[in-house]
Amino acid sequence: VAVGGAVALDANGEATSNAVSNLTPGTHTVTADYSGSAHFAPALASTTQNVGKVSTTTTLVASPSALNFGQSTQLTATVTPGATALGAPTGTVTFSEGSTTLGTVVVGAGGTNGKAQLVVSNFSGGTHTIKATYSGATSFAGSASGNATVTVAKVATTITARGALVNLAPLSLPLGALQATVLSANGPVAGVPVNFTIGNNTVPICTSYTDAYGVANCNALSNLLGLTLTGFKASFAGNGDYLGSTVQGTIIK
Repeated sequence: VAVGGAVALDANGEATSNAVSNLTPGTHTVTADYSGSAHFAPALASTTQNVGKVSTTTTLVASPSALNFGQSTQLTATVTPGATALGAPTGTVTFSEGSTTLGTVVVGAGGTNGKAQLVVSNFSGGTHTIKATYSGATSFAGSASGNATVTVAKVATTITARGALVNLAPLSLPLGALQATVLSANGPVAGVPVNFTIGNNTVPICTSYTDAYGVANCNALSNLLGLTLTGFKASFAGNGDYLGSTVQGTIIK
């Protein structure tokens, strides 16, 4: 493929082409083909020209960077090229936390020129260190951002207990049946352990996990005397996502 038109030799026997700005990244072999003249024979000479990809810089912002468990944050990676002649970079950005991939987004998706955005709503409680890695493209080199930190606070809970029946009466409740419900601002807290204790004892008479409605049940019939005399407590100790809570249950005699 000819690079421009023929160039005449100057008085020093040199020929200089016009500047070439459309070479793609990679190694190119450039050949000079001298046509010859009445006194000089034609000749060829070759050289190689290496063209590197345009460098890029990737930055990452999390907004908000501080939130409560169950809330969402938007991760925005901006890919800036070292030279703007080729326009905005293409390719993809992968958002990750350590070895875990959070998602991969096309740069410029949704009209976000040079940006990639990902909404994350399932961060657990605690501090998360996030990184964005740009894949690179035909004309653009890949790059990685520095770390962005997202801090997720635990959510407060409330626990309520249904009154425990300890004396036979015309009620539909079975004797010694204990029940507690764990709730938070996000709704019922499912799959967490609730400890039921009698009086001031710290050893639970039973530990039950909440169902999809946040409800945990305990059969305390074998502890009916202690239940009658000292009452009971239902406690959720908390975990990585939720703060703990305790309730003193009522007795129905």
